[in-house]
Amino acid sequence: MKKGAMLIFVVFVILISFFVVGVGMRVSGKLSDIDYRLFLRELDNPERLPEGLFINDPVIGYALNPGFETLAVTSDFNVIYKINSKGQRDQEYPYDRPPGKKRVLAFGDSFTFGEGVKYGERFTDIPETNEIEIINFGVPGYGLDQSLALYKIEGSRYEHDMVIIFLNAVSLGRISYEVNMTATRGQKTVYSNPGERVFNSSNFMFKDSYFLSYLRYLYLTTIREKGFKEFDRKEGVNLSKKIVSSAEVAKTFENKTLNVLTEFIKTAKNQDADIIIINIDKNYNLTFVSKMYVSYYPLTEKLQSLNFSLRFEYDPHYNKATHEFIGKETVSILRNVYN
Repeated sequence: MKKGAMLIFVVFVILISFFVVGVGMRVSGKLSDIDYRLFLRELDNPERLPEGLFINDPVIGYALNPGFETLAVTSDFNVIYKINSKGQRDQEYPYDRPPGKKRVLAFGDSFTFGEGVKYGERFTDIPETNEIEIINFGVPGYGLDQSLALYKIEGSRYEHDMVIIFLNAVSLGRISYEVNMTATRGQKTVYSNPGERVFNSSNFMFKDSYFLSYLRYLYLTTIREKGFKEFDRKEGVNLSKKIVSSAEVAKTFENKTLNVLTEFIKTAKNQDADIIIINIDKNYNLTFVSKMYVSYYPLTEKLQSLNFSLRFEYDPHYNKATHEFIGKETVSILRNVYN
């Protein structure tokens, strides 16, 4: 075969290969409900909590943006957050409960939302069965009072049997009866440059290609990994702030929590629903919560006994392994409740 013909043949094979791989990724994206073009788009301005994930809310302060889909990129993870039409990071659920199913509403902050963890691997996803469905109402940055407001405004519209509140000291420390959207903004990174010449996102070849979008993502994450980790090490999110600094503050902290939980319980009772509280904080047992007439399950000691790292390397949220552990504990709790 002549050199010219060989060159044409090689180019033809390469183009066909790109086409086949591209079609394969589109089929894969369709089956897994992932738009791989996100990997091209979001790397120009990566954030822990990307812009557009939240909308203003006149009552709660802010909420998740219905129908929004985005890619969150840090040195610890890349994960797609897809918000359903009603403002939850979950699949679509009708307000009416399906016949023969138990329905549970789960409330919490970014830990319940599953920051950094893929859908299907969060501790609210793991206990779901053919008999039990769990709707995740977790929102990053929410205090317990905001979760209560969300329950009254939206959660109460769903026919349900049970409410689970996943508590941690950070979310309780946010209780102020006033909300501020700016408290939830993510740390911007310096992962990629908008003017990156190689695989530039404005290039017509890459604009709508699933395969080339993902290829660019892999390229950029490889060449900038060291700098990105250094940035996250210095500028990473710090959720371990001291919440209780004195006996007086501690008393106020406790009273506010008990007041909000009392209203949570009253609201659930009006909905003819049971309510349980699961403490997922590794450091705070929150023993005062056990004073309430409600089922309380502290996981603090069990989390402390685990022999693996609970959090990501730089981001302080729980990693996949910890979500799996809490999910299995939740399975046992629900089994005891429903059996």
